Amino acid sequence: MKKAVAMAFFLAGKGKIKHAALVAVCAGFGLRIGDALSLRWSTVFTEGGKIKERVTLTERKTKQSRTLKVLPWVRKILVEYYEAARPSDHESPLFDFSRQRAWAIIRKTASDMGLQGKISPHSLRKAFCDFVYENTRDPVLTARITGHTNPAQLLRYIGRLPEVEERVWDRMAKQLQRS
Repeated sequence: MKKAVAMAFFLAGKGKIKHAALVAVCAGFGLRIGDALSLRWSTVFTEGGKIKERVTLTERKTKQSRTLKVLPWVRKILVEYYEAARPSDHESPLFDFSRQRAWAIIRKTASDMGLQGKISPHSLRKAFCDFVYENTRDPVLTARITGHTNPAQLLRYIGRLPEVEERVWDRMAKQLQRS
């Protein structure tokens, strides 16, 4: 997750605030790229241009409604983007580029920063999911926050299922040790 935040501020520092905002919504909200690209200014900002405390959206894939708190680092990037863009139509899309362009922006940024591994919009979402799990250690709450329907699937997705199972075995072994 720290890499994603660094990517957003790297882009903002280069004057590419729209690209920084894309990284911020993918990583800071844990959105799939299709959901990020379907956001409207009105989803994130009030009619008067004030950023909302929470963003509510319906995921395209699951049709589930999610309400997301706008984290301070995401807020900073989005406010800067709003001030630079000054949208005339409150209902227009937050981003006006294709999925392919979004992927290219994220890959190029990772390359420019010398980041190793495959970095994509999806890996930003996965980093968010992992970050939420690290902070909750609760698969049910993590699934709810990240828009996953199945906590076990979520743990498999973020590569944590074996770790969780191992912890359970270790706890059981400790409880059943002979003194």
